[in-house]
Amino acid sequence: MRKGVCPNCQKPVDYDEGQTVQTCPSCQKDYLTSQASKLYGLLYSQHASNGNIALNTSMNFDKALGEYEKLLALDEESIDAVFGIALAKISLAKLGEDIIPELIAFLDEKITKIIAKGNYLPEIARYLLTLGFRYDRYFERASEVLKINNQYLDEAAKARFQVVLKQAITLWEFIIANLEKTESSDDLSSAQERLTSLREADSGIDAYQVISKGAVKYEEIKENAVFENRVALFKVRIVFMIAQMVFVVGAIIGFSIMMSNYATNPIPGLIVFGVFAVLFLISNIGGRIVKNKLSK
Repeated sequence: MRKGVCPNCQKPVDYDEGQTVQTCPSCQKDYLTSQASKLYGLLYSQHASNGNIALNTSMNFDKALGEYEKLLALDEESIDAVFGIALAKISLAKLGEDIIPELIAFLDEKITKIIAKGNYLPEIARYLLTLGFRYDRYFERASEVLKINNQYLDEAAKARFQVVLKQAITLWEFIIANLEKTESSDDLSSAQERLTSLREADSGIDAYQVISKGAVKYEEIKENAVFENRVALFKVRIVFMIAQMVFVVGAIIGFSIMMSNYATNPIPGLIVFGVFAVLFLISNIGGRIVKNKLSK
């Protein structure tokens, strides 16, 4: 059986590869299997591409989650959708939100079915490591917020850090268990090293002191998102890039005016050139600042 999308009602269908025409179980209308196949490929590529751009480029995690959920509705065994949803949910998690138990329950059901068929094992191994690294980034950012100069903000911050660390250990244990099923020895070795370092960190967690035992600073920040939604910053960066191109053109025009009137009155051209040159420098500095913020 092949996967497709009914051209009439846009619902996913499974069709017999040897048939040219079949009846959609949702709308009860006949459709060409060739059209269903093409529509499936088009929608799959669209949702996967939009999700990847939103997750990794514009960092609009809400949009990424929506695109991956549409992809999962299209194909419930799509590893792009399964891991995309997991990555987006980690990226949307708040400081006080325990996301790992929910993700492991979701992933365990999906991965077990996919691995049982023996499909996409290298891709699954790659995605598992990506998932671990994304939560490691969550762990690092949470640590930066909960501690200052290696001291916890308060007792609640210390307790929260312990939970985040233990969930990181739980996630990497889950990753290792599934990497063993994919028979990816190199990836398995990397995962085991990461798990060892996390367990060592867990054993030395009491070495850090609490800044103030009476403060309740954690309660004030626990609803904050660890990963900021950076789509606004991405748009600002695009504006800076466009502005730089406009200012370069303006500077070239000003330089041309200056040179064409060099013998008579080059001042107007020089002024135009100078103004656009300064604007370019300002936009260039602003663009670099935004780029650095997006890369963090």
